[in-house]
Amino acid sequence: MRCAGHYSNEDDTDICTPSFASSFHCACCQSVRRDFRFSRACSFLDGLYNPSLDLVRETPSSHVYWIASDNLLAQEALQECGSSNAQSIQAILNNATCCQQGNDRMHESLLGRSIPLPIHNATIYNVTGYWKSLTNSQETGNHTVKWEYHNSTGTLSPYDYGDIATYTLLEYKRRNNETGVQDMIQTLNTMWTGSGIADQPYKETGVQSGIYQTYKTALYAYALTQLSIPVPATVTAALLRMQGPDGGFHTGYGTNLTYAGTDENAETTSMSILALNTVPPGPNSTLSWIGTSITVTLLLVLLVIRASRRPTRK
Repeated sequence: MRCAGHYSNEDDTDICTPSFASSFHCACCQSVRRDFRFSRACSFLDGLYNPSLDLVRETPSSHVYWIASDNLLAQEALQECGSSNAQSIQAILNNATCCQQGNDRMHESLLGRSIPLPIHNATIYNVTGYWKSLTNSQETGNHTVKWEYHNSTGTLSPYDYGDIATYTLLEYKRRNNETGVQDMIQTLNTMWTGSGIADQPYKETGVQSGIYQTYKTALYAYALTQLSIPVPATVTAALLRMQGPDGGFHTGYGTNLTYAGTDENAETTSMSILALNTVPPGPNSTLSWIGTSITVTLLLVLLVIRASRRPTRK
């Protein structure tokens, strides 16, 4: 059964309209809208791919390519999108002996791989020359290939950074450390304000002060799904509002849930795809409510039919 009604490729906010008389149609069009948003995000990420380097660039106008985290996560996100570019990125990363096959001792926890704890500060390596040699690239123009690797001195506290709390949670879960998992999810729950993750960078004076980081909202949603905890509607709503018309996700937003002048990039879009693709309908979601309503309705219909077939007493 197909969904019917108004549908716009330019503005998907009109997909569910009052013209839908039944709850089923509303649930159906919400499903269409979610599929449309996912497709747009995939198209944006696919559009960042450069076949000469077998990598996605940081932003549409950027000449910078990050092995990690951008391409490490992009290959997984594009695989979920069904893009053939996922295999190309994965293949080149597997051959990248310079860069631990794209791992950085932090982000690969999202892919189910082990990471050391605690998480260390990052060292940034310029691997442009190596990458040209690896790919025999004839790429012209000024471009830079970088790799982020968390092997520096100093550590990042999960109690100060929402993203570090998520990566630490995933590693604790992999180790079956339930105490650590519960500590980390409680830390994230405390950081969540109802609009975004208010961690140390959000609270401190600086460029990120008062700006929620979209990828941290995505990571919070991802962490909840990994623990089979229903994702609050406010989390997915905040995340989806950061998707631009071209499908990319903006990196940050203010308390009024606007883009806050931030750009769209590969990392945030990849994390958003990975998070949204794991969020199931919650117990209070429309789809769940519809399922319950249909079940109750069918039972009532069966009871009416059964009653109507009973022989009349004389």
